[in-house]
Amino acid sequence: MMLGLAALQLPAGATQREVPEPEASPPSPPVAPCVIVEVGGTRSGDLECAARQVARAAKIARAQADAIRTLSAVRAGSPDIRVGVTSLSGTRLRMGSNLGVSARPARPAAAPVTPMGRQP
Repeated sequence: MMLGLAALQLPAGATQREVPEPEASPPSPPVAPCVIVEVGGTRSGDLECAARQVARAAKIARAQADAIRTLSAVRAGSPDIRVGVTSLSGTRLRMGSNLGVSARPARPAAAPVTPMGRQP
């Protein structure tokens, strides 16, 4: 067994390098557990403690939701065309004479194809 452990040791002069752990959120203070007591077969607990823990969890969830809600939209100050919002003038150009008449854009009739190729 000693021979196997010796093979796993670092060679002489080698140093062991520690890998830094990834950044984590600061640890939250430990929450004391609520006490549940059983007396004469009847269980009772500290409801105020449980209510405080639920309120604390709700406050954290609300803060996280507010943080997401306050993030600015992507390119909030850019023109509509860059963001992808349609404009009336662009829709008129795309739809042509079918604007307000059909869901399909107006397209010119296809040029007839002859055996000699397309004629101008």
